[in-house]
Amino acid sequence: MAEIAKENQNDVYVRKDVFDARMDRMEMLLEKTTVEIKSYVDKAVGELKAEIIHNRNDIQVLNARVNSLENTLFWWIGVFGLIAAFAVFIPPIIGFFKKIFQPSVTIEEIQRLIDTAITTRLSGGESK
Repeated sequence: MAEIAKENQNDVYVRKDVFDARMDRMEMLLEKTTVEIKSYVDKAVGELKAEIIHNRNDIQVLNARVNSLENTLFWWIGVFGLIAAFAVFIPPIIGFFKKIFQPSVTIEEIQRLIDTAITTRLSGGESK
Protein backbone atom coordinates (compact mmCIF):
# COMPACT_ATOMS: atom_id res chain seq x y z
CA MET A 1 0.00 0.00 0.00
CA ALA A 2 2.80 2.30 0.66
CA GLU A 3 3.80 2.12 -2.92
CA ILE A 4 0.29 3.07 -4.11
CA ALA A 5 0.21 6.05 -1.80
CA LYS A 6 3.62 7.15 -3.05
CA GLU A 7 2.44 6.92 -6.68
CA ASN A 8 -0.65 8.98 -5.88
CA GLN A 9 1.52 11.68 -4.36
CA ASN A 10 3.60 11.87 -7.56
CA ASP A 11 0.48 12.30 -9.68
CA VAL A 12 -0.18 15.99 -10.16
CA TYR A 13 -3.63 17.22 -10.89
CA VAL A 14 -4.25 20.63 -12.45
CA ARG A 15 -7.10 22.81 -11.40
CA LYS A 16 -9.66 23.67 -14.06
CA ASP A 17 -8.92 27.42 -14.09
CA VAL A 18 -5.18 26.79 -14.54
CA PHE A 19 -5.89 24.30 -17.33
CA ASP A 20 -8.27 26.72 -19.06
CA ALA A 21 -5.71 29.54 -18.79
CA ARG A 22 -3.01 27.37 -20.33
CA MET A 23 -5.33 26.19 -23.10
CA ASP A 24 -6.30 29.80 -23.85
CA ARG A 25 -2.60 30.72 -24.03
CA MET A 26 -1.89 27.77 -26.36
CA GLU A 27 -4.82 28.71 -28.59
CA MET A 28 -3.61 32.32 -28.68
CA LEU A 29 -0.09 31.19 -29.62
CA LEU A 30 -1.51 28.82 -32.24
CA GLU A 31 -3.67 31.60 -33.71
CA LYS A 32 -0.70 34.01 -33.71
CA THR A 33 1.45 31.42 -35.47
CA THR A 34 -1.33 30.73 -37.98
CA VAL A 35 -1.66 34.44 -38.75
CA GLU A 36 2.13 34.77 -39.18
CA ILE A 37 2.24 31.76 -41.49
CA LYS A 38 -0.73 33.07 -43.49
CA SER A 39 0.89 36.49 -43.91
CA TYR A 40 4.16 34.84 -44.96
CA VAL A 41 2.35 32.63 -47.48
CA ASP A 42 0.36 35.61 -48.82
CA LYS A 43 3.58 37.61 -49.23
CA ALA A 44 5.31 34.69 -50.97
CA VAL A 45 2.32 34.13 -53.28
CA GLY A 46 2.29 37.85 -54.15
CA GLU A 47 6.00 37.78 -54.96
CA LEU A 48 5.56 34.65 -57.07
CA LYS A 49 2.65 36.21 -58.97
CA ALA A 50 4.74 39.32 -59.67
CA GLU A 51 7.63 37.17 -60.87
CA ILE A 52 5.33 35.06 -63.06
CA ILE A 53 3.86 38.22 -64.63
CA HIS A 54 7.38 39.56 -65.22
CA ASN A 55 8.48 36.26 -66.81
CA ARG A 56 5.32 36.16 -68.93
CA ASN A 57 6.14 39.66 -70.22
CA ASP A 58 9.70 38.58 -71.01
CA ILE A 59 8.36 35.53 -72.85
CA GLN A 60 5.97 37.70 -74.87
CA VAL A 61 8.85 40.02 -75.85
CA LEU A 62 11.01 37.06 -76.88
CA ASN A 63 8.09 35.53 -78.77
CA ALA A 64 7.56 38.79 -80.67
CA ARG A 65 11.27 38.94 -81.55
CA VAL A 66 11.30 35.34 -82.76
CA ASN A 67 8.17 35.98 -84.85
CA SER A 68 9.79 39.07 -86.37
CA LEU A 69 12.97 37.15 -87.16
CA GLU A 70 10.93 34.31 -88.62
CA ASN A 71 8.97 36.73 -90.80
CA THR A 72 12.16 38.42 -92.01
CA LEU A 73 13.77 35.08 -92.75
CA PHE A 74 10.78 33.92 -94.78
CA TRP A 75 10.79 37.16 -96.78
CA TRP A 76 14.49 36.69 -97.62
CA ILE A 77 13.89 33.08 -98.60
CA GLY A 78 11.04 34.24 -100.85
CA VAL A 79 13.20 36.94 -102.47
CA PHE A 80 16.01 34.46 -103.14
CA GLY A 81 13.44 32.02 -104.53
CA LEU A 82 12.17 34.67 -106.93
CA ILE A 83 15.72 35.53 -107.99
CA ALA A 84 16.45 31.85 -108.63
CA ALA A 85 13.19 31.47 -110.56
CA PHE A 86 13.99 34.50 -112.72
CA ALA A 87 17.50 33.18 -113.34
CA VAL A 88 16.06 29.90 -114.57
CA PHE A 89 13.06 31.13 -116.55
CA ILE A 90 14.23 34.45 -118.03
CA PRO A 91 16.60 33.05 -120.72
CA PRO A 92 13.93 30.80 -122.32
CA ILE A 93 11.40 33.63 -122.16
CA ILE A 94 13.84 36.03 -123.81
CA GLY A 95 14.57 33.44 -126.53
CA PHE A 96 10.83 33.00 -127.09
CA PHE A 97 10.28 36.75 -127.52
CA LYS A 98 13.29 37.01 -129.83
CA LYS A 99 11.74 34.34 -132.04
CA ILE A 100 8.39 36.13 -132.04
CA PHE A 101 9.78 39.52 -132.93
CA GLN A 102 12.39 38.22 -135.34
CA PRO A 103 11.48 39.26 -138.90
CA SER A 104 10.46 36.45 -141.23
CA VAL A 105 12.97 37.62 -143.82
CA THR A 106 16.46 38.50 -142.71
CA ILE A 107 18.76 41.10 -144.17
CA GLU A 108 21.04 38.38 -145.47
CA GLU A 109 18.16 36.78 -147.39
CA ILE A 110 17.21 40.16 -148.91
CA GLN A 111 20.82 40.81 -149.88
CA ARG A 112 21.04 37.36 -151.51
CA LEU A 113 17.78 37.95 -153.42
CA ILE A 114 19.04 41.33 -154.65
CA ASP A 115 22.35 39.81 -155.69
CA THR A 116 20.64 37.00 -157.58
CA ALA A 117 18.23 39.45 -159.23
CA ILE A 118 21.10 41.66 -160.32
CA THR A 119 23.11 38.76 -161.64
CA THR A 120 20.14 37.35 -163.54
CA ARG A 121 19.33 40.70 -165.08
CA LEU A 122 22.90 41.28 -166.00
CA SER A 123 23.27 37.85 -167.41
CA GLY A 124 19.86 38.05 -169.09
CA GLY A 125 20.53 41.53 -170.44
CA GLU A 126 23.76 40.50 -172.09
CA SER A 127 22.11 37.59 -173.82
CA LYS A 128 19.42 39.82 -175.42
